[in-house]
Amino acid sequence: MLNHTLTKPETHPAIAASMIVLSTSMLGSLYFDHPWLMPLACAAFLCFILVSTRFHGRRERFLIAVSIALTVTVWFRSPDAQHLLQSALERGVFLAAFMILLALLREGAVTSPAVLEVGTYLTRQPPSRRYLSIHLGGHLLAIILNFGALNLLGPLIMRGIDSSTTDERVAEIRKERQISALLRGFAWMVAWSPTAITQALVFAIVPGVEPVRMLTIGLVLVLLTSLAGWGFDWLTGLKARRVIPASARPQFDGSDPFPRMSFLNFLAICFFLAGATVAVILLFEVTTVPALMLVAPIVTGFWIIRQNLQQRDWPRRVVSRVKTIATGSMPLGSPEAVTLACAGYCGICAAGLVDATWFAEQFSLAQWNDLAIYAAAMLLPAILSNVGLPPLMVITFIGTLLSGLPGLDYDPTLLAMAFCVGWALNLTGSPFGVSAVIMARITNVPTRDLAWRWNGLYSLATFAISSVVLIAFARI
Repeated sequence: MLNHTLTKPETHPAIAASMIVLSTSMLGSLYFDHPWLMPLACAAFLCFILVSTRFHGRRERFLIAVSIALTVTVWFRSPDAQHLLQSALERGVFLAAFMILLALLREGAVTSPAVLEVGTYLTRQPPSRRYLSIHLGGHLLAIILNFGALNLLGPLIMRGIDSSTTDERVAEIRKERQISALLRGFAWMVAWSPTAITQALVFAIVPGVEPVRMLTIGLVLVLLTSLAGWGFDWLTGLKARRVIPASARPQFDGSDPFPRMSFLNFLAICFFLAGATVAVILLFEVTTVPALMLVAPIVTGFWIIRQNLQQRDWPRRVVSRVKTIATGSMPLGSPEAVTLACAGYCGICAAGLVDATWFAEQFSLAQWNDLAIYAAAMLLPAILSNVGLPPLMVITFIGTLLSGLPGLDYDPTLLAMAFCVGWALNLTGSPFGVSAVIMARITNVPTRDLAWRWNGLYSLATFAISSVVLIAFARI
């Protein structure tokens, strides 16, 4: 994705215009009380769907078809069809704008020498440090790059394996260990990072979430799941040493110097993003997600300026890069925005068609304790993802239904975290997960092997760890 963004010469002004109007009008509606801004954002979104059809794959076409079918069903079956469709559309537009604006951070990273140097260093560590290096590196890079972290580190891992050994046994084991480290580190970013799609979604559908408490739980989960992954990698290494003689193992001298300045430059961007977000929260009295949506394009702009500032003609270079992003890179990212928006729209429409009281009676939800609700919120997105249902749709549907049921005994923060865990489990344990699909394209490893053979036991273990953590926080 990252390289493709840079080398694609074709421009798409109509798609770019609709995405810019959509995102800016959505931002305006979040920060200013003008009644015409949200309708403008909705209209721009519908135009965006129409003009971006050339980029729609089977996933996007399926979700658009389901959206149309649900719209017709709601119109004829719901007693308050107009209000339900408006609410679903506004939620879908919000999610599309979130994806468009946060994806801009990736555009600053793809041309950053610092990011490339840090990524290269992480993937060239000796075995004793390699797992945590790739795991934590993928985790931290995903805060800025999102799925772009997989596209950056994945090819670097494959290049390092191909250049270091011709032994197929060694190459296969190294591939399993390093790609698994990257997948696991990336997946659990959703447990705490405010730049993750899941964070925006759960804060939107589960009222009453406590951000600081959720951040604390997320960081605890990241620590424990990282240790679990490290343990699984150690066991894989033990098996490898039993079947591969010492003479066939590649040697590492660990002589690569630590890219101190590149690392500090990357940290500076992260701190700039965090500091600007906090400033917007305090200044405008908004929550984290709207603040990030405003800050992301500003940080990206400064990042691009900084990269070109040493050039004599830096204003021209910056303007050229911004034009390339607007008319080339942004349209190429339209499938992700369409997927996120349609999944959210479908989830709300489907929840609105189901009588919440009837649903609660059918499944005897009144008799469920809070831990059973959290377990279902963790398991259902991951399990249904394995049969092809987008976890976004599942989380939106279940979250909207549960939030509309009075009298259920659950903690909103723990429910939101359970949904995040379900999303993370989908990323490591489902062959239909977006991360598995991306890595299969990079590595030529079947998605079933990536999700089930390499990470099946890890996903079960992290589900058990997450259950214990949620039980502990429920009892505090």
